[in-house]
Amino acid sequence: MRRVGRLLPAPRVVSALAALALHPYASRARLEAFRAQRLRRLVAHAAARVPFYRRLFAEAGIDAQQIRQPEDLRQLPITSRAQLQEASLFERLCEGARAESLVKRRTSGSSGQPLDIWRTQAEERLLQAFRWRARLQAGRRLSDRFSTLAHPGTTDAARFPWLLRAARSLGLQREHLISCFDAPEQQARLLEAQRPQVINGLAGSIWRLSQYLAQRPHRLRPRCLHVGGEVLNPAMRSTIERAFAAPVFDFYGSHECNLLAWQCPEGFGYHVCDDSLVLEVLRDGQPVAEGELGAVVVTLLHSYTMPFLR
Repeated sequence: MRRVGRLLPAPRVVSALAALALHPYASRARLEAFRAQRLRRLVAHAAARVPFYRRLFAEAGIDAQQIRQPEDLRQLPITSRAQLQEASLFERLCEGARAESLVKRRTSGSSGQPLDIWRTQAEERLLQAFRWRARLQAGRRLSDRFSTLAHPGTTDAARFPWLLRAARSLGLQREHLISCFDAPEQQARLLEAQRPQVINGLAGSIWRLSQYLAQRPHRLRPRCLHVGGEVLNPAMRSTIERAFAAPVFDFYGSHECNLLAWQCPEGFGYHVCDDSLVLEVLRDGQPVAEGELGAVVVTLLHSYTMPFLR
């Protein structure tokens, strides 16, 4: 059987990275053409080589060739997390995939049972590149000193120490990890020693730290803060921005997708990561009107090892 590492060959990775760099300056028509092309490849692959989706297409009576554009995805039933959890790993992974050679992510399980997500190293790095593009657009610079408040062991610094050492030797990726479980006074001491130009981390952790800092003088003057992982409400944003005297940019992500959307630096809502996924907002299975609330449903355009369709 063909190994899963070849599912996303070097030319395809390079073309995706090139598109990632060009799309902020491309026309909407060019972006839509890219999404349609990637979607057709993904759907054909999932229907042919992933048992879970092969069965789904057969039961729904849908030919994969009918899915040509993002709008055509509405022909497919929505897949719940529970359905994926009930399926065996063999059914969810592409035929030929070997789990021992893959990157595994696990959801928090906050909505029920955790879900394991499997990707090749190439797929993992590509999704990280989409997040890095958003970070740079939201004020981050490659040469910045930055500190991250997060769960220990969840950042790239912890997972890829060799990559961090190589980047630091070039004066890049100067990241310091601070545990979100530390007391605010300990976090503040570490941050003042690190003097970060950008602070990144869980919205709740940074908000609690900002409450502590608001009550005492401090020397922290970051250029901006990037938050995610939890809901950031207006009151939290206001507290953080007052404490640090710097703008806050919100990132909306998940373990399945890495990055879904990020706050526009110009203040115009959020940018959806359209060249990485198809995002639908639905109520009772139908698209909502602009400004209405609904459930987020995603299709990932570059995940071949363990696809996610709707």
